[in-house]
Amino acid sequence: SIWVAPAAFLISFGALMANGRAIGSGDTNAVERTATALAGQGTFVLPEDAAQDPFTRPTPGGRISIYPPLPALLAMPVFFLLSLAFDLNPAGQQIAGKLSAALVAAGAVALLARSYASRSTPFRALVSALLFGLGTSVYSTAQALWQHPTSLFFLIAALRGLERVEALPKAFRWRPGLIVALGLSLSAAARPATIP
Repeated sequence: SIWVAPAAFLISFGALMANGRAIGSGDTNAVERTATALAGQGTFVLPEDAAQDPFTRPTPGGRISIYPPLPALLAMPVFFLLSLAFDLNPAGQQIAGKLSAALVAAGAVALLARSYASRSTPFRALVSALLFGLGTSVYSTAQALWQHPTSLFFLIAALRGLERVEALPKAFRWRPGLIVALGLSLSAAARPATIP
């Protein structure tokens, strides 16, 4: 079962990137611009030219996204690396956003495949995880820098921690318990609608 997680990552990442273009919307633009501002200037504040964006609000010195900053913060290294290769204009931001979302979603699928493999055959675990990643809304929300892939990644990490709590003696359960608490907290921080 050691190959299940890497195979799930590679297959899902390839499928998520296969259409060759980002499919975003107005609300993904604000998150992508935030990741660009973090990568370029180290700030969450967007330049004033984003004034027409309904998914931002005024703040001293510019505008700020109405969405939580965690997805943009996690995407920032990808945006920084891509900024070395090309300009992060609106088209460049869409490319960086799609790549970031696809990496996080593929990581979630890989983590889920690893979790399934501990209770099922490797092939069944791989197929189940791929169905989750490519046959649900995970696929559509990984086409641009939405909040969902980041939230799902941390939610799956929390589920993996819960799974490990039962397998350990009581003296060591605090370690996966900490992963559960951190995963649930970060999932909600990425997308507050996860809380219910």
